[in-house]
Amino acid sequence: MNNRFRTMTPALALAGLLLAAVAVGAASKNFAVEPSESNEVVFISRATGETFEGHTREIFGQFYFDPEDLNAQVGGKLVADVLSLDTGIGLRNQHMRENHLHPDVFPTIEFVLEEIVAPPATSIPDKQSITLKARGKFTLHGMTRTIEPELTAVFDSADSTLQVTARFKVKLQEYHIARPQFLFLKLAEEQDVKVQFIARETVGE
Repeated sequence: MNNRFRTMTPALALAGLLLAAVAVGAASKNFAVEPSESNEVVFISRATGETFEGHTREIFGQFYFDPEDLNAQVGGKLVADVLSLDTGIGLRNQHMRENHLHPDVFPTIEFVLEEIVAPPATSIPDKQSITLKARGKFTLHGMTRTIEPELTAVFDSADSTLQVTARFKVKLQEYHIARPQFLFLKLAEEQDVKVQFIARETVGE
């Protein structure tokens, strides 16, 4: 990926300050997510005759969550930088940004975590994978919708990290994003989204 996609934008810096205001649940652990090689948002478009992916590693956030009590209160926010989304073709990137995503007006994609839905267990076994469903508010292109992504989570108590992979679908029409049919950017109406990150527990910060 081009190095300029790794540079934090002023919009991200401002969002980072806002994230600091996220309250921490009394019995929960506080986790932070920062841009890294381990963290990525992927949009997958499977239009007729053309399949491609858009990637960004510029994701960060803060949230509170208790791996030992999945029924405890949760909350927080993840933010991704729209301008850093890269489809692998410069002209396609330009069309996507200028004609459809408008990062000058809507610079970030955000997910606000509200709850874990009917967890299958009371806790996450140490170093073992568990499948969960979350509920929260997803904001794209200035439009906010409630979504329920499926999560795969692994908590490692030795280094206090939480590894998460989330999957969900986005219908462009619901976010007022027009479907282009041009040569360089054919988009499917429904996008598959994958978010993966390693969150680290923050203590005394």
